[in-house]
Amino acid sequence: MAEILLSDGYNKTVVDDADYPELSKYAWRAKKAGSNTYVATSMRAPGGRYKVTVYMHRLIMEPIPPGMEVDHVDGDSFNNHRNNIEIVTKNENVRRSRAYYCKDDQKSSFTGAVDDRSS
Repeated sequence: MAEILLSDGYNKTVVDDADYPELSKYAWRAKKAGSNTYVATSMRAPGGRYKVTVYMHRLIMEPIPPGMEVDHVDGDSFNNHRNNIEIVTKNENVRRSRAYYCKDDQKSSFTGAVDDRSS
């Protein structure tokens, strides 16, 4: 396990030892994306005319087939070990995020709503 300190100076991410030499070449930061925060950096786009945001978990798993997403199995976007990230469909990623964030003791405010996470 290797740790990479983010540019804010106090957050860190963990990666596999084998990925550390390549990933440590970049200045990583915590970047908010919707309701989540991911580890990201900026890189020159092909052709070098402008910069693009690159997320660490996606860089580790390249190449990613079109239409697929990369999921953090344990829900911790700062845990970028290969055994914690995997390529999934968008539907699977949404299903997993709901299962992770909707705890058993939370009840729906909608009348007649049922918990269908077991299916």
